[in-house]
Amino acid sequence: MPKLKLTKSGVEKLPYFQPSPDHSKNQELYWDTELAGFGLRITGSSKTYIVEKRVNGRTVRSRIGRHNQIPTEKARKMAQSLILDMSNGKDINAIKRASDGESMTLADAFKDFIEMRDLKDKTIHDYGLSMNKAFKGWKRKRLVDINRNMVKNKYSQIKKDAETRYIRRSKDRGLSPDKEVIEKRGNAQANLDMRFLRSLMNFASGQYEDRNGQPLVKDNPVAVLTKTKSWYRVERRQTIIKPHQLFLWFDAVNNLNSNLVKDYLILLLFTGLRRQEAMRLKWNQIDLKAKTLTVIDTKNRKPLTLPLGPFILKMLKARNNNATESEFVFPSTGKTGHLVESKYQTAQVTKESGVKFCLHDLRRVFINTAESLDISSYAVKQLVNHSMDSDVTAGYMVSDPERLRKPMEKIDTQLLRLCRKDKAKVIPIKNQD
Repeated sequence: MPKLKLTKSGVEKLPYFQPSPDHSKNQELYWDTELAGFGLRITGSSKTYIVEKRVNGRTVRSRIGRHNQIPTEKARKMAQSLILDMSNGKDINAIKRASDGESMTLADAFKDFIEMRDLKDKTIHDYGLSMNKAFKGWKRKRLVDINRNMVKNKYSQIKKDAETRYIRRSKDRGLSPDKEVIEKRGNAQANLDMRFLRSLMNFASGQYEDRNGQPLVKDNPVAVLTKTKSWYRVERRQTIIKPHQLFLWFDAVNNLNSNLVKDYLILLLFTGLRRQEAMRLKWNQIDLKAKTLTVIDTKNRKPLTLPLGPFILKMLKARNNNATESEFVFPSTGKTGHLVESKYQTAQVTKESGVKFCLHDLRRVFINTAESLDISSYAVKQLVNHSMDSDVTAGYMVSDPERLRKPMEKIDTQLLRLCRKDKAKVIPIKNQD
């Protein structure tokens, strides 16, 4: 490599690098004759001062700055200081990365978090809402500056803001929201946003280091909510369509003008699928000959293959006979190509039947019906694709659709019996004595 005394005039006289025809080389290095390790890197458009030295058995090269931005003598003095640090075993590149890490903002970490984590589209969307609403004012804050007191104050503020928004929306619709519902909405939103922040700070703790090689986030500030038992209490939703209400609900569903939503609601009830799993269902996921249905994109990322009961199999065959060219079982002319909303029809069913319900209630009905038939808990978990990672015995079990066929048929029969409650009049037998 060429050597010369690096001076301002000497550097300016050096030509920019001209790439070789085969592009095997894209730069030229010049080393100073007076200070070992001080050099200049020239490319086709820049001249940059660098420093290089072996540190702990490996070569470390670091950028000082461009010639048109740093005077040559200042670059030499900076090189002397860096070479001294390197002689003492310091990896100056690692220190620089740590310095950059210490200036890492919440927005910077969020960008890396989304890019590096394998997240579902809905999760990314939900995290984006938390970042751009609850923590909009924190985007430029350094991670190292976010502390416990800030978290506690923000937690309370998120709750208040969520309650205010809900009250305003209710008034706009001419409704008078219940105080208990207002508080529940606020608690749930605050918990949701803080769980997101906790995940983001945990990611940052494992991803970034300080100049001493220690985790940049040593103590997740959101942990204060657990340590002080400050998480807001939100009762898990326990609504369900009761067995004696199912025939009213089923009749109202069958009276819907939309066969699309009617079949969709029935599928949810008779399979226990989550609403998005059913909405996105494609015909290539259904094997009418094998009498199975497979969901690929599940909540726990484990594919689920279900045997189909007689009633739901008959319904799907009828849909298939009348299917359009769409790949979806429940097609739509919208952007997604599949059904995305059923609120209007759900409200119609509630009005006609008097049974108030949400789509997830149908999954609860499926599970409770299975348990009422004394079907094994392992079979129920496999049917609804609940995780069994914490169960050692379950870890040895292999999911087989055929082993689940009898339990599924029992559930199918029981649900159909409840949905088609005999409405015939009971005629008492006269006493002939």
